Amino acid sequence: MAVLLSLLLSTLALAGNSEQALAYDLRIDGRTVGSREVTVSFVRQEDGREIRLVESFTSIETTVLGKSVRFVNRASGRSGSGGGFTSSVDENGHIREVQALQRSDGSWRVTVIESGRVSQGTLTPGQVSLTSLGLLDPVGYRDLTGNSQVQMLAAETGTLLSGTVESLGEGTLQLGPTPVRVNRWAWTSEAGRVELAWTEEGVLASWQSTFMGRPVEGVLREAPAARSYGSIEGLAPALGGVSEQEL
Repeated sequence: MAVLLSLLLSTLALAGNSEQALAYDLRIDGRTVGSREVTVSFVRQEDGREIRLVESFTSIETTVLGKSVRFVNRASGRSGSGGGFTSSVDENGHIREVQALQRSDGSWRVTVIESGRVSQGTLTPGQVSLTSLGLLDPVGYRDLTGNSQVQMLAAETGTLLSGTVESLGEGTLQLGPTPVRVNRWAWTSEAGRVELAWTEEGVLASWQSTFMGRPVEGVLREAPAARSYGSIEGLAPALGGVSEQEL
């Protein structure tokens, strides 16, 4: 993954950057079973364009049909054109790593490492509308809401899912003590239906999907704070989990 590492590091020497930290509670049947911690780093390039680096850490511990289930996922990468990600998943001790990089011609090189086996494949330009990590990007998510049909590359599995997009209209969501206006959307693929709500600033406020056949809900704990502007060293965690596996 040295190519992706170089791609990300090349953005970290520039000034004018900021970040936003988000925390979600994950619930099944109204009971909190885990959390997702997200950091979005906004990096200003020399040409004035801004890119986003997204880091996500998800942890779930619950019981399904009398059996204990533990799911942990750490993913990080650059969202948008020319981006990529690395993602590590631990499902009850079963480890899987997914690495993806978008090439200059728009194609994607995807590597999945699982049970000691490495599988690689290439997705042609136009096959991937966005990645699941891009749903956390306050700009990149528009690749879903701006289309009626979306192909999403799942950072958790490395699979490509195709589905239809439906607007569910506007609404209000209570985030802690604060009511927040949101725009709601649904994406339905062969993996099921996912309902998502974004704030007017593009922050993912909530989502509903399934986990091991059971409905799961993720909700932002409180209304998102404004971006913080700190030192460039604060961006380093966005590279966590990047390995040296070559694409």
